[in-house]
Amino acid sequence: GEWKDIEFRIQREDGVTRVLRAVAKVARTNGVPVRVFSTLQDVTERVEMERLLLEHRDSLAKAQQLANLGSWSFDPATQTTQWSEQMARIFGFGAESVSPTVEEFAERIVHPEDRESFVRGWARVLADRRPVTDEYRIMRPGGEIRVVRAQCEFIAGGIDARDVVIGTCQDVTEARVRQGLREWPDG
Repeated sequence: GEWKDIEFRIQREDGVTRVLRAVAKVARTNGVPVRVFSTLQDVTERVEMERLLLEHRDSLAKAQQLANLGSWSFDPATQTTQWSEQMARIFGFGAESVSPTVEEFAERIVHPEDRESFVRGWARVLADRRPVTDEYRIMRPGGEIRVVRAQCEFIAGGIDARDVVIGTCQDVTEARVRQGLREWPDG
């Protein structure tokens, strides 16, 4: 008596495999099935697109991990930020952690001596709507200090016709050590 929604594979006579979606309900009278109401839809292309999206997502996640580069997006209308798993790892958080607000990020994560510069850069990207690239120190939850290279860009009408700021952060601490920059320069 309830609608059921299932997907299943079939193989046609020509050997081609297709994915079908059936939505069906059995009508009963006195507990005896008397009629089946149903729709059937070929969803092969949608299922393949979902498979490809998952494959690309996993590939992007692995590439970010290899490069120690995280990505993020910020919605100015809702003031919400979303981080990739690698972004969370760079900043010392679990992959499932909730992304902090920009204010929380500046206060809790950006090194105190670099906060003013970070806030100026953030204000510039929002006001000028021009790309910003910066390096600053972060403090991970355990107290470890790292150096990140951040890039961001304001995209007007970007996602669902809404404005969005997108960006990346890459942990460049080891590269700076190899270059002989053991201490962060003043200013």
